[in-house]
Amino acid sequence: MEPKFSPYYVSKAKFIGNGIPTQDIQIETIRKNLNAYTMSNIALNSYAKLGGTAWTIEKEDKLKDELIIGIGSTVTDEGKYVLGIAQVFHNDGRYMTGDCSPLSTFENYAENLENHLYKTLKPLVEQMNSSGKFRLIFHLFKSASEKYEIRAVNNLQKRFANYDFEFALVHLGYGHNFRFYYNDGKNDVKQGTYLQLSANTALLHFVKNSDLPLKIDIDKRSSFTSLFYLAKQIYWFSHLSHRSYIPSKRTVTIMYPSLMARITEELKKVDGWDYERLNAVSDKLWFI
Repeated sequence: MEPKFSPYYVSKAKFIGNGIPTQDIQIETIRKNLNAYTMSNIALNSYAKLGGTAWTIEKEDKLKDELIIGIGSTVTDEGKYVLGIAQVFHNDGRYMTGDCSPLSTFENYAENLENHLYKTLKPLVEQMNSSGKFRLIFHLFKSASEKYEIRAVNNLQKRFANYDFEFALVHLGYGHNFRFYYNDGKNDVKQGTYLQLSANTALLHFVKNSDLPLKIDIDKRSSFTSLFYLAKQIYWFSHLSHRSYIPSKRTVTIMYPSLMARITEELKKVDGWDYERLNAVSDKLWFI
């Protein structure tokens, strides 16, 4: 069904326009999958949209002022990439801002990324400690580019000239030919299995019953390049979700911007919808 005729998208568009996050629960789904997992996931999703934080991630000594920024994408009906950018998380897994990510094509991606990061990070950075030092870790759905991410970060450093920050550009992807097997494939690979391939590249496994590991690539132009530290952080972020208690193949830092981009592309097809309506939920988290 086309979005403009879909009760789901029309209702979501109307509620978002009035600053109200929604959770669609269909009785057919409950009857078909009535079990503890289904009810727990529904409760988790509803709790997150009400503003709750179900859990954070592993507690260990980390740089206090460290933010993780997720950039994901979707593909339109015409086969064109649309990017959802700048979901900002604290390193303990807390979702830090509900400010809506702008949608970008590659033509305006670098400029939108820079401006949105500055707007989003400025109040967060000002709340940080007086040392003026912090770290930004970017989780990217693609390899970093001089034309896009590097350009945005370089310009951001100029705009934050009074601060001292380091950054890591990390590509998280499954588009590779590597596979993990244990005991000739007779046993499952243990979650958390880590294999370093080079100084900046590693494989990480966290999905049960799968032989496909996540490939982690740190861009060599990054100023922070601790591969094992970043791999551990990515592993724990795979356990963070507003939808399920089961670890996901994609970290929430990539999944949520992609989901936001996809749904917003669908909402654009609803009569009377425009992107500015998302401003009504700028103070909400997990509103999609």
